[in-house]
Amino acid sequence: MQAYKLARRQAEVSNNSAEVIRAYDKVINFCSRTTHCQYDRSIKRDKLLYWSYKNVAEAYLAEKSFDSARLYLDKAVRFARSEDENAAILKIAARLYESSGKSEDALRTQMKLAALQPDAEKYN
Repeated sequence: MQAYKLARRQAEVSNNSAEVIRAYDKVINFCSRTTHCQYDRSIKRDKLLYWSYKNVAEAYLAEKSFDSARLYLDKAVRFARSEDENAAILKIAARLYESSGKSEDALRTQMKLAALQPDAEKYN
């Protein structure tokens, strides 16, 4: 938890996508190197990794590093535990596809989002 708080603080003071990526990658790397975190299957651990992977994906998307953004989104999905978290990933994926010129994939993703949240605003 402490590693995530430090990463979030570091990311908040930076307007630089590379700094945001480095900050949240520290959390991801910490968990991959720490036995306790690797084998912890708690909601808190999954939530921290979900946020970290999602934040890195968004930073890569801002940098137009589409392959890296997709890689981190794919990892964020593994730690999503709710429909809201899945919807957030779908929104980022739709932006990713749109930005990378894959309009058919963007449309399919928006349709999945609409099915997941039929009453919610679909375009944020």
